[in-house]
Amino acid sequence: MHQCEYPYCRHVNHETSAQCEVCSFPLDKSLLKSADYLTQQLAKLDLGPIIDFHQILRNDVHALDKQLRMMKILKVERCLLQSVPDQVQSIQGNKALAAVVAEFPEKFVLSQYVSPMAGPGR
Repeated sequence: MHQCEYPYCRHVNHETSAQCEVCSFPLDKSLLKSADYLTQQLAKLDLGPIIDFHQILRNDVHALDKQLRMMKILKVERCLLQSVPDQVQSIQGNKALAAVVAEFPEKFVLSQYVSPMAGPGR
């Protein structure tokens, strides 16, 4: 018998399985750092088609590949890419995301960042 460590569950499990019988949180929390484990768990979900309405892409050479792979696994049909101010260096901005949308127009829509400070005469 053990208590689930997921903060929103805390179910007391009577079975001796590798995961919580209510929320499927793994007993071995190190699995949560394993991309293979997470991918296997996500692939088991039967969510149907999804439209993701808010996603950012990190400034990382593999970010787009990761995004496309997760979209395929989760069956996300379209995704709105949320832009950020140019001063944010860790997340892709308008120009980089416009290039992604141009390359994959059937997959992505761009929500461009417009500064509230940008007005007439500024």
